[in-house]
Amino acid sequence: MTFIVDSDDVLTDDAVETILAIYEQYKDNEELCGYVFLRAFPDGKINGKRFPEEMMLASYIDVRINSNDTKADKAEVFLTRCLREEPFPEYMGEKFLGEDIVWIRMGRRYKMLHINKVIYIGNYMPDGLTKNRRRNNISSPVGCMNRALEFMKKDIRLKYRIKGGLQYIIYGRIAGYSLLSLYNKSCYKSLFILSMSPALLLYYKWKHIY
Repeated sequence: MTFIVDSDDVLTDDAVETILAIYEQYKDNEELCGYVFLRAFPDGKINGKRFPEEMMLASYIDVRINSNDTKADKAEVFLTRCLREEPFPEYMGEKFLGEDIVWIRMGRRYKMLHINKVIYIGNYMPDGLTKNRRRNNISSPVGCMNRALEFMKKDIRLKYRIKGGLQYIIYGRIAGYSLLSLYNKSCYKSLFILSMSPALLLYYKWKHIY
């Protein structure tokens, strides 16, 4: 199993015990690529929303994106073999990429077990990646363009597909791609056309701010 924990965050005293108990119970379930627990802030407030059920088997896409919990962080524990099947893509000269590009791709092949139990305590630092996400995205536009393509697909809720369309054009232009090449690369031509005008306005705005 693989559990990613930031260096300035902590686990609850029973986190490892809890993970191992769930693993022993579900280790033979080939539908699963991992387990998702809750994260909390140091004051005890849950990061994002609790899951609709105390324990539920569903995909990352259904629970985290299509249920409007995209801005929250949870404690994901992945089966290492599944991560090896879907390695993180690398883009020359870029250092930042939202990890959900991989979680979404895995979510199209596997489900995860979602458990309403806090095992991770963390906060967001003023100079951390979360607080500076847009600036980091702009410095790594090719990866962000390809991440946006994942959000444009039809199994994603419409409002996030539209957001993906905007980001695809914005980061594609920042990366130096022409509108024509971006249009040809996209499989969703109508969504591209719908997103083009507002995306270009945002592109020129962000280009001058950042």
